[in-house]
Amino acid sequence: VEGFLATQGIIETALYNLYDGHLPDVVGQGSVLGQEDGCWKVETTLQSTRYTFWLDSAVGYCPRKLEIRSTSMVKTVEFTDYKCLTGGIYFPMHAHHVLLVDGAVVRDITALVQSAEIGKRPTKDDLRIVFPSGTRVRNGTAEVVVP
Repeated sequence: VEGFLATQGIIETALYNLYDGHLPDVVGQGSVLGQEDGCWKVETTLQSTRYTFWLDSAVGYCPRKLEIRSTSMVKTVEFTDYKCLTGGIYFPMHAHHVLLVDGAVVRDITALVQSAEIGKRPTKDDLRIVFPSGTRVRNGTAEVVVP
C-alpha cells in the first residue's frame, strides 16, 4: 500500500487547517490571556467553536498545544520535539491528536516525522509512503492490513 502525504496528513503548523481557517489566521483573531506552562495562552471563539492555543516563544511562537471545543466535541493536539530547520523556522517532529465526542475518546493518534528540511522541492517519489507488511492503515473509513 502506498500513499502521498497531504498537508493535513503532516503536522506543519502554519498550514494546519482548523474549522475556521488555518491556524495562524485563527490565532490572529484571539486574545492573549497570559502565560501558562512557559507559553503564551491565546483564546478565541468563532461561531460556536472555542479555540485555545499555547504558543512557545522558544520555538518562534509555534504552538505547543491547541484545544478546540464545541458543544459535544473536544480536540487537543500537542506538538513536541521541534527542530530548527534554518533561520528560526521550526517544525514539530511529533504531534499527538486526541478527539473526544460526548466525553468518549473517538481518536487517539500520534504523528511522527522522520526527517524535515528546507530548500529542496520534493518529488512524488520523495512523498511516497511504503508501509511494511502487516501494518494497519486507514483509507478514508476503511481499515486495511498491508499484505
